[in-house]
Amino acid sequence: MEILKNINDLPEEIMNLIFVKLTHSQLLTVVKVCKGWKTIGESPSLWKNFRLMVKPNNFEKLNTILCMHRFKFVKTLFLNGGAQKLDNDSMEIILNSKISKFSLKDCSLTELCPKLLSRTFCKMKILNLICTHVNKVQVDALMNDIVISQTQLKELRFDSILSNSYGYGSFVDLSEVSPEIISAALNKIEHLELGRTELTTSQLTRIFEDMDTETNVQNLTISGNVVSQVSSEILARGLAKLQTVSLNHTKLTVSQVEKILERVLEKSKMVNLDLTLNQIAGVRADLLTSADTKLETFHRDIDYDDDYDFEYYDGYALEDELFDYTENESQDEEGNL
Repeated sequence: MEILKNINDLPEEIMNLIFVKLTHSQLLTVVKVCKGWKTIGESPSLWKNFRLMVKPNNFEKLNTILCMHRFKFVKTLFLNGGAQKLDNDSMEIILNSKISKFSLKDCSLTELCPKLLSRTFCKMKILNLICTHVNKVQVDALMNDIVISQTQLKELRFDSILSNSYGYGSFVDLSEVSPEIISAALNKIEHLELGRTELTTSQLTRIFEDMDTETNVQNLTISGNVVSQVSSEILARGLAKLQTVSLNHTKLTVSQVEKILERVLEKSKMVNLDLTLNQIAGVRADLLTSADTKLETFHRDIDYDDDYDFEYYDGYALEDELFDYTENESQDEEGNL
């Protein structure tokens, strides 16, 4: 039996079996050991579950980063733009990549080709736009493409900063999309979070009417949109078809809240309800008590006043969940900075 004197004498298949056990942080170390380890350690199959985040200081290198061999099969991308603009070349690369979970924070997309933007977004399974600007033409193209295409989108989030002190951050304005199109598009998506999207009463009414008839939505969050003018009955019937509902700072009326709770108690799929940042003083105590008993979670602010000063960020702490693309990773295929 031949005795191996050096780990580099191991067959490449064995080295792959070893490397696949390593974390991505460990891989970043081993690829610096020698050319052989670099070749194996940068195999795209080892990096396909790497959650790639590009921060503002590396944003100008975005195309180079996206084209790195190791990231060929990466599925998760988070761009923190620091108010910088994303260009069509970068979006083309993303469109033709394996990326299926795409998050953008503090980016400007307004100069992107609307068709390119909508095609790219529709191929995603999860799309998060956090304080990210898109224009109304792009929004219209996206909503129409969601309706007519076999979109892969399962989760869609438009998150903004809401603040009485510093103003209301509105980054995605849906108000000019026709009620029929906006409803058909949003009701195709399982998980929806709509933060300060300027939805009109006619749009909201159509969304909830169609939701009552047929919808794919299971989880819905609406925050910073005024719902108070929607019929209590239409609102309650639509929401009753969902599992998780969050209506934060939506100017709900007592009549609407009572009708929602009546539906929950009569016949509903709902298990989680969040009505925080709404004035619900005056809602029947028996309905609140019964909802507490039936629902798994029921959150509300009994003494909330719309005049209270508040500030909250409606997004997920995505940065804590993702790896960062750091300067010492900025290497070409030969390993040069």
